[in-house]
Amino acid sequence: MAVIKQAFSKDGTIDEYILSNARGTRLQVTNWGARVTRFIIRDSSGTDRDIVAGFDNYEKWQASLKIDDPYFGATIGR
Repeated sequence: MAVIKQAFSKDGTIDEYILSNARGTRLQVTNWGARVTRFIIRDSSGTDRDIVAGFDNYEKWQASLKIDDPYFGATIGR
């Protein structure tokens, strides 16, 4: 398994961690409330599919908070 850390927000205050395995499964999660931004799995035909509802970038996630946070990718707990 590999873990990569990259900036999620343009100012670098929010990071995204990408966890991947040899089979092509990839989970992307932020240090901003542990939001899951992508979960890529390979289907039976070999096509990679993102099975998480959400937004393409941090700015769109932030904009959703001003309207009505849909809690896309949110993890539950305290």
